[in-house]
Amino acid sequence: MRLALVRRRYDACGGAELYLQRLVEALLAAGEQPELVAESWSANQPGVPVHRIATTGGRIRRWRQFTVGAEAVLRRERFDCVLSLERGVAADVYRAGDGVHAVWVENWRRWGCWWKRPFAGRGAFHAALLAADRRSLDPRHTRRVIVNSEMVRDEIVAHFAFPRDRIHLVRNGVELDCLQSGNRQRLREAWQIPAEACVLLFAGSGWERKGLAWLRRALAGLPRERFVLVVAGRGRRPWRPAANERYVGPLPRSEMPDALAAADLLVLPTLYDPCSNACLEALAAGLPVITTRQNGAAELISEGINGSIITSPNRISELTAAITAWADRKPSRPACTRPDLSLTRNVQEIMAVLERAWHEKG
Repeated sequence: MRLALVRRRYDACGGAELYLQRLVEALLAAGEQPELVAESWSANQPGVPVHRIATTGGRIRRWRQFTVGAEAVLRRERFDCVLSLERGVAADVYRAGDGVHAVWVENWRRWGCWWKRPFAGRGAFHAALLAADRRSLDPRHTRRVIVNSEMVRDEIVAHFAFPRDRIHLVRNGVELDCLQSGNRQRLREAWQIPAEACVLLFAGSGWERKGLAWLRRALAGLPRERFVLVVAGRGRRPWRPAANERYVGPLPRSEMPDALAAADLLVLPTLYDPCSNACLEALAAGLPVITTRQNGAAELISEGINGSIITSPNRISELTAAITAWADRKPSRPACTRPDLSLTRNVQEIMAVLERAWHEKG
């Protein structure tokens, strides 16, 4: 099968882009020969052709140029099957890894920064994203849709007329063996963390959406000498971080096992996340996770066994209570309760959907 994978840009800190890089590696290992359609792709993927789409101008113009250019490439090259990870591109299969933008807007208006709420979802850029969702989730343009959580599947059914029986739940895959072999002391020493401190790891980019402000408020109500917050990823660092906060920047993939081993909890009070890869990696490593119901990864959490679920991101008292309860337990790491998070399983399920869409084309 000649397979095209569509994603506009590669960003080493982006969850969807990192997922695509891992998917490409797994496809190559499985003997497939994927080709990429992208505006820019800086990841080193030897032997993978990249069809680059040139764009100019502002972000809306560049995005629209990419959409038009990508569809022109797809028509010209006549791939057997097209998997798009980008909103707005007509494809055989669309992976809705970015979720439903209309729900992001709803959640932002409910829980976002108070002075930004009136502007949530307004403007040309948001209008373009909403229109792109309508195109990708129109059965006339897309044969089948892959989602990474039941939450996103239900959102699509609620907001669009896409047939439920053509939506496939395929959980993300992570590198299980690698994640379970981290060195606990190396990064704790590098980050200057006291030996007895309980480390709260916050990992991801787009800190405002992922709830860093709420986590910092919860941290302010906890004993400073007992808890240390480590913030990994890309975002705007506070002007005056507390003494028990560490901002360590984006972590290379090779350091994620050590970061998870160094932590005692992964905490992500996000206001919208289709399915956080950081949460899946933590669960795979046996690290308890505290997150919100607005995160599709919450579907993999068994309350009190491998983590806790907060009703909504602004429930600071719930967040504080969950952190304190897990810190008081100081358990040995819970075993990975979800053995189905392997990359091998993920690729097999993705390929099954692609082959089904390919055969439907005749």
